[in-house]
Amino acid sequence: MKPGDPVLINDGVIALEVVSVDGPRVKIVVMEGSVLSNNKESNLPGSALNVPAMCEKDKGDLRLALRTGRDMVGLSFVRNAADIEDVDKAMDEVGIRVPVISALDKPQAVQAMEEVVVAL
Repeated sequence: MKPGDPVLINDGVIALEVVSVDGPRVKIVVMEGSVLSNNKESNLPGSALNVPAMCEKDKGDLRLALRTGRDMVGLSFVRNAADIEDVDKAMDEVGIRVPVISALDKPQAVQAMEEVVVAL
């Protein structure tokens, strides 16, 4: 993250902007406010974050979906082929492969579209 980067919460209902970054501390200013309730998603559209495509809960949910006969799975916020490969590895652990529907909604995914499509 860097100054000027947008931070969107609740599908953009709340818009913030990064003012400064000091190590793990980020100062932001509210550009468009609203009431914030629990379980709201945050999105950092201008930032390339180094986080795994799936957390442990996601992997557990994927295993359950495969074991209960789902015929496809989805992965949001795909950034590159490695994100798809993480899903493939998790499916291989269960021994069941189904098609992966991926949302190419991150700028990194658009830049790496060819490798993402090949990984699918």
